[in-house]
Amino acid sequence: VGIYLNGVAAMKILVLAWEFPPRIVGGISRHVAELYPEFVKLGHEVHLLTVEFGHAPRYEIVDGIRVHRLPVGASHDFFHWIANMNQSMGQQGGKLLQEEGQADEPFQIIHAHDWLVADAAVALKDLFNVPLIATIHATEYGRMNGLHNEIHHHINDKETFLTAEAWRVIVCTDYMRLEVGWALSCPSEKIDVIYNGICQEKKRPRRCLLYTSDAADEEDS
Repeated sequence: VGIYLNGVAAMKILVLAWEFPPRIVGGISRHVAELYPEFVKLGHEVHLLTVEFGHAPRYEIVDGIRVHRLPVGASHDFFHWIANMNQSMGQQGGKLLQEEGQADEPFQIIHAHDWLVADAAVALKDLFNVPLIATIHATEYGRMNGLHNEIHHHINDKETFLTAEAWRVIVCTDYMRLEVGWALSCPSEKIDVIYNGICQEKKRPRRCLLYTSDAADEEDS
């Protein structure tokens, strides 16, 4: 059973991202917040798994995105916290794929953003046999200008694991396509370049002062 809008089949999409407003750590939060409302406008149903933050609701609909904010268990360091986050996402993602992804309206895509959610995304992909798409926003090699210690290699291995397990890999620039190719040993034929866009409705116009020689004379007088 499929629903078609403007000749395109509407999909049910499960998204995993470790940040989403009001939780803003880097660029992923804004990217995710701007991207998926456009999917919703096209008729797709988007469920987002992310991390709880402050007094933000555990579940709410934001610009059409069905946002599920999950608790993360206590941890003794950052990588332990990441492991606990993936455990929470795996549990909630499995519940959604079972309860919301019924036979007549199954999830068609899992979309993972960066290495931080790799373990949960790949586990859900394998368990429920749903195609996985990964967006790589940056690589550890690029961030650190090389791999110089055990932590850098660990993150690089997670990035490589995610891209190897993904059906398709998305990057935002032609340069990133090259970097993901050689830094993560990812075949170029599975990498798609999709440039970042700008939502004009949310772009605040800048006030500009036209500074002329007449204005300068007025200031001097």
